[in-house]
Amino acid sequence: MDWLAGAQHNFALYWLLVARVGGFWSAAPVLGSQIVPTAVKAPAVAVLALAMLPSVSGGAAALPTAILPYAGLVVREMALGLALGFLGQVVLAAVEVGGELIDVQMGFSVVNVIDPSFGSPIPLMGGFLLTTGLVVFLLVGGDHMLISALALSYRAVPLGGASPLLSTSAQAFTALAWAFEAALGLAAPILGVGMIVNLGLGLLGRAAPQLNVLATGLPAQILFGIATLMVALPGMVAVLGQLAPQTAQQMSQLLAR
Repeated sequence: MDWLAGAQHNFALYWLLVARVGGFWSAAPVLGSQIVPTAVKAPAVAVLALAMLPSVSGGAAALPTAILPYAGLVVREMALGLALGFLGQVVLAAVEVGGELIDVQMGFSVVNVIDPSFGSPIPLMGGFLLTTGLVVFLLVGGDHMLISALALSYRAVPLGGASPLLSTSAQAFTALAWAFEAALGLAAPILGVGMIVNLGLGLLGRAAPQLNVLATGLPAQILFGIATLMVALPGMVAVLGQLAPQTAQQMSQLLAR
């Protein structure tokens, strides 16, 4: 009967794996996007959990046999997966916030496009940077990095073991601060040029009061903004390429607490 007990234990472990992997998959960038249909997400979660089962079964803690304690473990595993996926989503939040700052500076803040990931309206340059960030994220293997970080999470937090969820709030604020810093780094060139253009327009308005600065200011902001974006785009792509490994590092720091 040992094989039957082992099969029951692995069955219980498998659904805990599905809970953490499913929570992570639903919140992670690209993987949890609306572009990926549910008919693909569900089998992918099931197969990924099954692939991880042999590597995590040996280090798993003792599981409760009662229904309610086991259901509590399932909910906790799902919450941990959602927390890891949220930290992964921070990378796209940083890109979107940077684009929104650029939109405000260039006068595009009232022009919205549809976010391809979640179907919500976002500003024009925010959509451009978000699409560019998604492409760069996939090119540098960001999806593989996140899945690898998820697999390593079972070493830091075994199934049924102690969970770091009580200490995630400080790490979440750290991740948000890092995202805002990354957003400022992406928008810094255009924000700097925009300030210079606005200063020049202000001086021009004082020197020539009869000139309609509002009518000429917006086209000037757009022109200089697009020119600066073309010059700064290679550097911005390089910054976007570093966001994926930094996100995996944020996930590792969360689990180390």
